[in-house]
Amino acid sequence: MLSQANGRVYAIPARGALDPEGAANPAGPYLAGWPVRPAVLAEELLPWIEGTPGAPVLADVDRDGKLEVGIHSVVGPAYLFRADGTSFFGTGAGGLPRTFPTDAARMGADSPSTEAYASIPSLGSGAFAPIGPGGDVVFVAPGAGFTRLVDAQLPAEQLPHDTHLIAYRATTGASLTAFPRLLDDLVFLGSPSIADVSGDDVPEILIGSGGYLVHAVDASGVDAPGWPKFTGGWIIASPAVSSRFDIKGQVVAVTTREGQLWVWRGHGRRGVEAPWPRYHHDARNTGWLAP
Repeated sequence: MLSQANGRVYAIPARGALDPEGAANPAGPYLAGWPVRPAVLAEELLPWIEGTPGAPVLADVDRDGKLEVGIHSVVGPAYLFRADGTSFFGTGAGGLPRTFPTDAARMGADSPSTEAYASIPSLGSGAFAPIGPGGDVVFVAPGAGFTRLVDAQLPAEQLPHDTHLIAYRATTGASLTAFPRLLDDLVFLGSPSIADVSGDDVPEILIGSGGYLVHAVDASGVDAPGWPKFTGGWIIASPAVSSRFDIKGQVVAVTTREGQLWVWRGHGRRGVEAPWPRYHHDARNTGWLAP
């Protein structure tokens, strides 16, 4: 059932073929070491979602002044690549890049998951945010247990089949103690957003799913008061958070597959920037990245 396919992630200099940084790469006008090839464990999921549909995210996770890239395929382990395309965690057997761990034994000690085999990033995109112990950067991604992957590929119902919100300390690859958390259904196309919506100055991870709910979970795995929010529709977009001074308080917005726009009042302080946009969009010295 599992495939040996790979997706592709390209790092393209800003001037493309005219940029000297990419001119020497025989693979094309890409930065040296790129494209990279994230593993794809199921070639066609549900049944026609393929390759690497999510967006890469960037952060200087070890504070050395250079950006790292977090990415995973439609279903497969999450990777942390350096700017030269090598794995942040080094190489393993056969010279393959090491990834964030997927085996169930490496899940957090306080995770509520009943999955016995693996927790695997899938669909959607990841996000970086400094919400770990001591402000460590964390890579957050939607995912599912191995049995959920089997359930999506085979007839009938395979149990238990957990759907997950995964959170790793980026520098070590260790799961946060309370993660993965359980979600109501798979996350399609969207990615987590991170902002303080409870007003306690501690950021929450906001994520919606096919289960109609939008969660706001902090790094200890606890939903903010008044959350999750019920939308009555399949959520396919990332939650958007605004706390501009010209808006009367913080708002959180999300769109359902049916086209309904839901907006809630948050309790975060106005004018306080959410911690994840600068990681999502900062592309210094790396050119543009695209799956």
